[in-house]
This record gives sequence, C-alpha cells and structure tokens, in this order.
Amino acid sequence: MNRIEINVITGQSQVIPLSPEEEAEAIARHDAIEAIEAPRRARLAADEADTAQAKVDAQVQMFLNFTLAQLDTWVETNITGAGNKTAFKVLGRLAQAAARGRVLR
Repeated sequence: MNRIEINVITGQSQVIPLSPEEEAEAIARHDAIEAIEAPRRARLAADEADTAQAKVDAQVQMFLNFTLAQLDTWVETNITGAGNKTAFKVLGRLAQAAARGRVLR
C-alpha cells in the first residue's frame, strides 16, 4: 500500500510506501469500518427489497389510491373474523412503509 502526499503550495504529489505497521493499521481501520457498515448496508438492502415488493403488491397499491371514505368503506366491509389476518397484514405493510419513509409510487 502507498499513501500520496500532495504539496498544497506547489501541487506536486509524492507516492510514499507505507511501513508494515502503517499498512497493518490501515487494514485494521478498514476492517473496523466494514464491521460497522455491513449491518447498515444489509438493512438498507432489506428495506429496498421490502419497498420493491410493496410496489408490486396489488393490495398495497389499492390502499394507496383509496380516498379516506373508500378506506372506511373497505374496513367496514372486510374487517370480520375471517378477514382480520389479511386486512391487518396489508395495513401493517402500509404502516411499516410509512414509518420507514419509503415512497411506494
């Protein structure tokens, strides 16, 4: 590994090889940053996958296009003992998307 030093007055650059200790420090810093960033990147990828799924989910799109009156009518019509699971799953996905600030359109 090398480091590049640039003289801000002259603009000249100089390539300087790292010592074994400096190289080990640089690798350790990189590994530490990767350990911190990997879970965040995985979470972002999962959020993007969830958003993509919600975009193609016909029920989610139907809810997004409802007026408040249409939503009230849908709930009155569909929230019964048998329909609770499906209805609450759809509403849960919508609430999750809204809470994450994702735009589904």
